[in-house]
Amino acid sequence: MKSLTCIIIGMCMFSVTLVQAQAVKVSSVEQVMKNRNPEGQDDLNNLLNGAISKLILSNDNAPMYVWKEEGATKVVKIDEGSKLELLNDNDLTLPLATAEVFIFTWDKENAMSPTNEQLTRFKKLKYILINSYDELNETILRDILKDVLSYLAEAKVQVLFKKLEQPS
Repeated sequence: MKSLTCIIIGMCMFSVTLVQAQAVKVSSVEQVMKNRNPEGQDDLNNLLNGAISKLILSNDNAPMYVWKEEGATKVVKIDEGSKLELLNDNDLTLPLATAEVFIFTWDKENAMSPTNEQLTRFKKLKYILINSYDELNETILRDILKDVLSYLAEAKVQVLFKKLEQPS
């Protein structure tokens, strides 16, 4: 009888985790823009691409602030080819805590995914934008982010993706 109870509890826990993972919204930027009114499109476009307080991290350089407003970093972007381990720097605690958007470029040859520990440093995170030259879709992204889907669902973070054009 105890083993049957344990099996039922285990199945319930698995079901809850599965439902949470499915609760994460994963969409292309274009798809999200189509579903917003013009004001919502402008707000999201400004947040993703605009002249707002942004922190750019790179393996090659010191952290670079663009339009830095003390305690108000809105976007954290990791440059192409740089590693997500840059997020582990303790000097970045404040800018990560205020960021609403985290942007990185994904490459299937050098696949990487943020960890729960890295994502918990973002206290106000609303969006993760994953750029890629490779084809992306919801299934691929759910696989890439499988280890953090529960956290993203709990934190109500939406995952966006955008296919980049190859540089000429």
